[in-house]
Amino acid sequence: ITYILPRVGRVEVAVYDVQGRRVAALLDRPQAPGLHTVEWRGRDETGAPVVSGVYYIRVASGGEVRTRKVVLLKK
Repeated sequence: ITYILPRVGRVEVAVYDVQGRRVAALLDRPQAPGLHTVEWRGRDETGAPVVSGVYYIRVASGGEVRTRKVVLLKK
């Protein structure tokens, strides 16, 4: 998951399922401006693997929220 911050600020990155339940919190900390990347390995907050399906990645910082739909395919 790649995102760009225009200014320093606290960033929250989380994964949600189609029912709107949080699956995993990936990041919650201050970051400097610039390009950043965080990885989701298809696991929930307990470390258990999640099923294939549609998920939403939510990136929030500085009062702005961006959400992207992703499809997780497992072998």
